[in-house]
Amino acid sequence: MDPQSSPTRSSLSRHHHCSLSIVLAAQLFAMAAAEAQPGLIDQNFGDGGAAVEFFDLGGQFTDIANGMTLQPDGKAVLVGSADIGGIEADFGVMRFTANGFLDLSFGFGGKTTVAFDLAMVNSATANDAAIDANGRIVVAGWASNVTSADFAIARLDPFGVLDTTFDGDGRAIVAFDLGLDDTDFATSVAVQPDGKIVVAGSATTGPNTEMAVTRLNVDGSLDTTFSDDGRTTVSFGAIDSVCLGILIQPNGSIVLAGWAEPLSSLRDFAVARLLPNGLPDATFNGSGQNTFGFGVGLSDDFGQNVALDDDGRIVVVGVVVNASSVTFGIARLLPTGDLDTFFGSSGRSDGRHQPGLRRPVRCCTSAGRLDPGRRLNNQRNRRYQLRGHALARGRHTRCGVRLLRLHHHRIRPRSGQP
Repeated sequence: MDPQSSPTRSSLSRHHHCSLSIVLAAQLFAMAAAEAQPGLIDQNFGDGGAAVEFFDLGGQFTDIANGMTLQPDGKAVLVGSADIGGIEADFGVMRFTANGFLDLSFGFGGKTTVAFDLAMVNSATANDAAIDANGRIVVAGWASNVTSADFAIARLDPFGVLDTTFDGDGRAIVAFDLGLDDTDFATSVAVQPDGKIVVAGSATTGPNTEMAVTRLNVDGSLDTTFSDDGRTTVSFGAIDSVCLGILIQPNGSIVLAGWAEPLSSLRDFAVARLLPNGLPDATFNGSGQNTFGFGVGLSDDFGQNVALDDDGRIVVVGVVVNASSVTFGIARLLPTGDLDTFFGSSGRSDGRHQPGLRRPVRCCTSAGRLDPGRRLNNQRNRRYQLRGHALARGRHTRCGVRLLRLHHHRIRPRSGQP
């Protein structure tokens, strides 16, 4: 099963008719101006609140942004795909200054591409990025030769040049090859404090798709201390599951967030936790995993990212989709993996519980991207400040990448809840 076929982080941004649509990738920054209305575009960013850029390398000029991360200096790194003609594409990476302009010290005029040549016909798409302690940019996604797809990881130096200390040429391919079409998609990446790289997504394992995780050493080789061969999958039973967000906890445990599709064909939030050695953490909900829905009619609920709050609780955000609406969903789990019943309705909240916020969230935060530090700022008044990039649609004469900055909005638990 192709995870791009459902409203995941990547597929929300995938529109093939470039004359009709463009991908908007935005970062919700905490703004000092208290009077700024949440959800409005920050007019001080870029050119009147937006920056529109293209790779223009060929084909139908379809350039798509799928993910973004912030550097400590406030610069924003966008990753996605750059059309190079036919059905082929390369990783596309852009870096913007904190003011919303291309960073000319990066790549070629603020942009660079990375090709993964697996066969005569190749296509590669980046879905996420992370910054390591040395300022290097780790980009993760997938590379395809039409008949199969594998995890693809690249590491760039701070100037946008492939880092040849990473797997010899700055690029690594990880194949799970567990069955059928050998289709493996990487959707998220995180760098551990020791520099090891954890990449997660999905792998086809026969009739189903499962969450898949790999860990690489600093030099790009598979880390054989992780699940013996550097790779593992997480099964939620006789159902499909996809990981879209990843969190490295202070103790080295790895939390995966995404969705699982039971036999009812309605997807639920899915969360799993692995020990540092890659084995399931049996102290997490008794089995190492948990699934739950939001009960908004017959809804598909997609967990899309995960973070820790200051009290060590796990916060998962995503989207809740039914026949009449699309809104955000947020859930809080205790460190034990159980839903925190002191939050929202039995540990869950969605746009219906945030008066005046439902429409902006539906439009601007469906990607559910959290703070790049993967840690939620739990305000003293117990409000969660959700900061993260959003994916949306717009119109343009051709497909490109547009970067916006929006004033933030804090999501708070109901009155009386911690």
